Amino acid sequence: MTAPKPAVAVLTTLNTKQKEARFVADVLTRAGVTPWIIDLSLEPHENGDADAAATSVAAAAGASWYALGERSRQDAAAIMAEGGKKLSVSGRTSISRLADSRLG
Repeated sequence: MTAPKPAVAVLTTLNTKQKEARFVADVLTRAGVTPWIIDLSLEPHENGDADAAATSVAAAAGASWYALGERSRQDAAAIMAEGGKKLSVSGRTSISRLADSRLG
């Protein structure tokens, strides 16, 4: 029986760092690790490569992503950082399930 691949959360802003996030994800994949991309973007974009979209990240912090525009950039970024932390640390089970599902 094969052991599940380890998984690593990649916290990024896909609205500006899509290429960099994809590079990191590709390197992790080649190293035998399952990347889990968490989008911390504050601006709308058309990139759908995230395993956890920005709306989910904000929700994990107890906020609406759409309402972040009413806050200062600093406050909005802090909310997204908190949501990303919760999804990556508290979501270890989800990351493990994702890794298991991608083995197949």
